[in-house]
Amino acid sequence: MDEEKPCIELPVDTSSFLRVYVYSYQNNSTRLTISLETEDTVIASTHITPPFCPITGKKNAHEFRDIQELIHGISFQRSRGKKLDNCCYLTGHILHLKVEGRESSFSFPYDLGTGKPTS
Repeated sequence: MDEEKPCIELPVDTSSFLRVYVYSYQNNSTRLTISLETEDTVIASTHITPPFCPITGKKNAHEFRDIQELIHGISFQRSRGKKLDNCCYLTGHILHLKVEGRESSFSFPYDLGTGKPTS
C-alpha cells in the first residue's frame, strides 16, 4: 500500500474529501488516519491504531479502544460548522465512508479486530 495515497476517499463537496491512509508507525505498528481535507489543508483528522494490522494480520496494539471508536463511527465537524455524523465506520474487515447518501468501501485482507484473513 502506498503510504502517500489514500486507500479510500469520498468527495464531500466540490473542494473537500474524506480520506483514509494506512501507514507504518512506531515500533513496526500500522496506523490509519481518517481525515477530512482539501487538496492542501487538513480540516479534521483522527488516528486509529487497530489491534491487528489490516495488511499482515499481525498483532499491532494492545488496546481495543481505537477499533471500538471506528466500529461505532467517526464524525467530523466541517469548516462551516456542519457535522458529518458517522462518516467513517468499520464492519469486520470492510471500512466504509459515507456522506449524504453516497458511500464507498474498502476491504482489507485481514480483520482489524481479530487478525483473521478475510478470504
